[in-house]
Amino acid sequence: MFKLFVANLDYATSLEEVQNVVNEYCSDCVAELPRDRKTGAGKGFAFITATSQENQEHLLKKLQGASIKGRSVSVKKFTDSPRRRMPRRDEEYNER
Repeated sequence: MFKLFVANLDYATSLEEVQNVVNEYCSDCVAELPRDRKTGAGKGFAFITATSQENQEHLLKKLQGASIKGRSVSVKKFTDSPRRRMPRRDEEYNER
């Protein structure tokens, strides 16, 4: 799968709003909108999964600088690289 990272979203932006903008350019692409676990508020960014590299490139061009809820968004390719996640304050860190 081919992913994009979309930044500078308003925290009140809904998944439906992001998906509607994505659907204008790619009907089979899927948006994900991470939310804060405790408050449920948006985090100001989203991920979009495209089914092909062509769709990814097309979305990258079309969404770069696009306005979503009055904010100009920034879009870049996302690669899911394995990184060591730092523990949360309420978690213990177990070295493997």
